[in-house]
Amino acid sequence: MDRRTIAYGLVLVIVAALLAGLIVYLLIDTPPSGYTRPEDFSPDRLQDQAAKLFVVGTKVANTLSDRSGGTPLDVTFVDEMINGQIRLLPPAKLRKLPPWLNNPQVVFDTNGIRLMADVDYRGKHSVVSLRLAPSATTEGNLQLDLAGASAGRLPLPAAIRELMNNDVDLRLRKAEARAAGSDAAPEPFVATTSSAARPEEILLGRQADLAALRAMHHLLHGEPAVLRTTDQGLFIETVEPSDHCLRIIGHRVDKK
Repeated sequence: MDRRTIAYGLVLVIVAALLAGLIVYLLIDTPPSGYTRPEDFSPDRLQDQAAKLFVVGTKVANTLSDRSGGTPLDVTFVDEMINGQIRLLPPAKLRKLPPWLNNPQVVFDTNGIRLMADVDYRGKHSVVSLRLAPSATTEGNLQLDLAGASAGRLPLPAAIRELMNNDVDLRLRKAEARAAGSDAAPEPFVATTSSAARPEEILLGRQADLAALRAMHHLLHGEPAVLRTTDQGLFIETVEPSDHCLRIIGHRVDKK
């Protein structure tokens, strides 16, 4: 084999490696389907969707406040409702997010729930997506299982997973310390139709942030996360995901 052939071969190997690296970079940087940015929606549309989420929350509260059990639960959450509420949060609330995470959002599809966010880590940007499979347990609680994790269109790199694990674990320890310091267990939500119905508080209790951190801790460590909705007086019968919607059917039960 002459030197020219060897040189051509080396050039081809180098070009192939560069192309492979470029393809990987593009796949990591390419947002998954359903991903949106705040500027994709007008302020009026965000307000409208957040108002619709309030209506759904009120329906849940009405089910819980009817002690006769005559108001069954049958509500449908639309992902745009939730994203509208997130994007209308005050800046002080959004600053509580990790500094490397921006634009959190949720997308529903026939396979379940996808949690997405922009992640900037070590000078690289990607849209991280966690796919969750929701179901109802026999005890009437909501269970979430991690069905997949990705960065752009590729599997989630170990470095980003470790970053997320460490951050969630640290925040969970601090939240549990605060809860222990206040000598208060997660307080159940007392539903009244006149209250400002926030679905996350209705389903998870007043300490919804703590419950959410515990759920994320379990998910990132490969364990199912069970949200004990029965502790709030709500028995989940069926969870039905579809494109952009999540339908939840259930009924009121006495709290244990």
